[in-house]
Amino acid sequence: MRVRALMCCVSMTIAANAAIGAAQVAPTSYTVIETNTMVGAPQVETVYRMGQKVIIDQIPSDKASDPKSIHTRTYFDLTTQRSLTWSWPNANEGCASGNFKGDWGDPYANMEDLAGQGAKPIGIENYHGMRARVVEANGNGGAKIKAWVDTKTGLVLKVQMGAPGETPRVLLEVTNLTVGPPSESEFVLPPSCVAAAATPPGPTEEEKIAKLTGGDPKDFVSAIYGPGSKETCTAVFRVMKAQTMTPIESGFQVAVDLKVADEENPSYVMGLSKDGVATFSGGGMHEITSQMNDGTVRIENVPSQFEVDMAFGFAGTGGGTVYRHCFGPQTVLMYVVKNPEKLSEGGDFFWVKSGKFAAAAH
Repeated sequence: MRVRALMCCVSMTIAANAAIGAAQVAPTSYTVIETNTMVGAPQVETVYRMGQKVIIDQIPSDKASDPKSIHTRTYFDLTTQRSLTWSWPNANEGCASGNFKGDWGDPYANMEDLAGQGAKPIGIENYHGMRARVVEANGNGGAKIKAWVDTKTGLVLKVQMGAPGETPRVLLEVTNLTVGPPSESEFVLPPSCVAAAATPPGPTEEEKIAKLTGGDPKDFVSAIYGPGSKETCTAVFRVMKAQTMTPIESGFQVAVDLKVADEENPSYVMGLSKDGVATFSGGGMHEITSQMNDGTVRIENVPSQFEVDMAFGFAGTGGGTVYRHCFGPQTVLMYVVKNPEKLSEGGDFFWVKSGKFAAAAH
């Protein structure tokens, strides 16, 4: 499943379209082909949309010219918020069914995500036969960001970023845009997905949150979905036991990488000594266990995307990518773990929006 990641790497705003001109109405039927290098190795992604139906096709760019290479295809029903994922052209391995909420990877939403701190237009250029408005802004760590935006539809056609003195790196590049309904044949589901679509849907995001926290899902927001909020805040991080929601105050180590936006494909390594003590390395990852007070640690001015890793000794490890969601100057970020004695049973990150656990931020 494709996750739009423009704002994990680009910290800029084009506020109220002031820098990119009048707001355009994005089409609801189109085909967009783009190369995306924002997360991991470059991927060629083709987005087919026909009203409320969407197919997103993904393949590594180095295999895109091989007709025998396997693609990953995901069908999104924007009305029912149901998704179906399979391998193409060989769908014999089955079909994964799921639910989604909000962002499904609309390439036209990238313009809304370009957030604004001094962004300014610098001219008009021809881009693959399309008239594009060129915009520049400052990114994290002094990086310079340049974006090309289609003047007709508002589609972000290209984004590049580079630190001073370095050759800019292309993060996103649209190679083809066709406005209008794609062929109906693109939306034909394999038999395995037809069968999966006929089964009752799995639990919703709200039901999953309620089961894990034992509380009102309206009090929590999943932290693993981007883009990050435009507002900034300090994260008050703590680990909780699922359902009982009792704090886990010791027995684990925690490390963070707050510079993900400035790193190209960081690779993290976690080592474990014979005494069960972990070491963290890779990218900007650094341990902050020593800053904990009764199991709580403050992470000042968290970026829109960052990495949090934890080690529970011989019980296992947890963590992953977190997107910022601020509900005040200080907002509680929780890792809710099912079994602290066996991390392989799973856990998840949540921001606390309201309720009794939000008080820990004050």
